[in-house]
Amino acid sequence: MFRVLKSILCFLFLFDHAPVGAAPDRTPTVLVHGIASSKREMVELEDYLNARGVPTVNEEIGNGQLTSIFMPLEEQCALLAENIRSASADGKRVNMVAISQGGLLARCYVEKYSHLSEYSAVDLLLTMGTPHMGVFFADDPEPFYKNVIRDYWKDPFRYKDYLRTNEFLAELNNERQHNESELYRSNMLELKELGIVWSGVDEVVQPLESGRFEYYNTTAAMERGDLVVVPLGLSNTYVKDLIGLRGLDESGRLVLVETDCAHDAFKREECFGGVIDRFFGFSAADAAAAAS
Repeated sequence: MFRVLKSILCFLFLFDHAPVGAAPDRTPTVLVHGIASSKREMVELEDYLNARGVPTVNEEIGNGQLTSIFMPLEEQCALLAENIRSASADGKRVNMVAISQGGLLARCYVEKYSHLSEYSAVDLLLTMGTPHMGVFFADDPEPFYKNVIRDYWKDPFRYKDYLRTNEFLAELNNERQHNESELYRSNMLELKELGIVWSGVDEVVQPLESGRFEYYNTTAAMERGDLVVVPLGLSNTYVKDLIGLRGLDESGRLVLVETDCAHDAFKREECFGGVIDRFFGFSAADAAAAAS
């Protein structure tokens, strides 16, 4: 089944599992920030990649913080796609590294735009602390907060309402059929690698398992009022291969990485360093060169 990399031995383990003899990946890389954030908070990651010879485009979604909070994600995704299109007239391939809500936007780009000739195709999609299957707090939050994250608020007790009314995540995850369902899946299967980094102590993504594409059993929630997380390998998303996760896994292109980082720490080197090194194939020599 899917591979899980444990953070307890994160640095050594990730290096040990990097491709042997492979050159570091210096594909141009698009960085995507999260909610209530801006490109300024991605500078540490940008500098880390640049120091190792990776050209980066640190994307600003609209005006940053306010746009990331108040603009619908469908519109944010279109802005991201237009930024990438404008910067990729030669149609070159890119990697994408995204944090939190930015991971949903990056995946939206892959699913909706990456097949089009005027947009860049994506080799690596790496998301960190992203609520891929939605967010739900059992202790009902303030209505304002629910409205801010309305595009990925998913109440398992009212799952049918979610399917009927959600205009972003329900289609992005192919939880309901739509005209582009197969396109979304096939575009995901064009990735060379999908990296999913999640935290066992994430205090923002709830349930925290959403960060690794797991969610509550909605049938148990609706019929019995129980909140039980379904393991990825037993979920409809995986078993029915709704967005290509099983296909990526069976071909060795799905990698799940567990960390013990607080949610806000994903943007700091102490958290992302070993993870980035693994996915980009950096060695100790690259680190020494970057420091010199």
